[in-house]
Amino acid sequence: MKEIAFYKGADNKDAFEFAKSILAGFDEYRLISENDVEKCKSAGAVLFCKENAFRLAKDLRFHTVARLFHRNLFTDAYVKSAENGIKRGDAGREAYDLLRYPELEVEKTVRVAFEWAEKYNKGIVSVDCADVLETGKLWRFVTQDVAQDYLNVRIRYESLPDYLFQSRIESNSEDIILTNRLVGGMISQALRAEDDRSDETVCLFNDTTFAAYGREKPFMRREEIKESVVWALRESFNRPDQAEWLMNKQ
Repeated sequence: MKEIAFYKGADNKDAFEFAKSILAGFDEYRLISENDVEKCKSAGAVLFCKENAFRLAKDLRFHTVARLFHRNLFTDAYVKSAENGIKRGDAGREAYDLLRYPELEVEKTVRVAFEWAEKYNKGIVSVDCADVLETGKLWRFVTQDVAQDYLNVRIRYESLPDYLFQSRIESNSEDIILTNRLVGGMISQALRAEDDRSDETVCLFNDTTFAAYGREKPFMRREEIKESVVWALRESFNRPDQAEWLMNKQ
């Protein structure tokens, strides 16, 4: 029996019961409600509502795909060592920001994005701040190196200002946006500002367990719960046939 954990499903009873009814058509899956993040690691897939996203992304080191309009914004799962603030200096107050990025963490993120793009025959646009940030330079160097292993995936490189300007012209792009969490946050905010209807549906995944969820609990619809289950069947358990059957089921 393959387990699917619904993180804090008891707190989202309607969503949990509907997901359970969907999976009732498959004998090999069992949906359980789980409040312990560590126990979610042993499940084949994780479903959850949006209010629990930050905790799961941090503790399970999930990569994030924010689905804005028709675009997939792919960001890293690394919990960065970051410092920022205002302190008293010799000449008055001083503001400071500090980010650290290990090369291997960048490479892991980039490789998962390329594999995702390769699987779905999509391209990648890598967006960074290589012109102003050292972390952006490292991100681009590593991405360029990894791209040599995926020559069948088209990729282009954009600075953040150029990409945001181009986005106003091309509002529908199937390319995955590959970026770190800092730049990804800026893009997400900018795209939402373009259109009030751009509520994002987010999925989190890495190279093992997959997790998907819909929007905030007050706006969650049955279609979004069904989509989350479909993604889990297809990505976690490699059953595109079951995913297609469920998607077409009325």
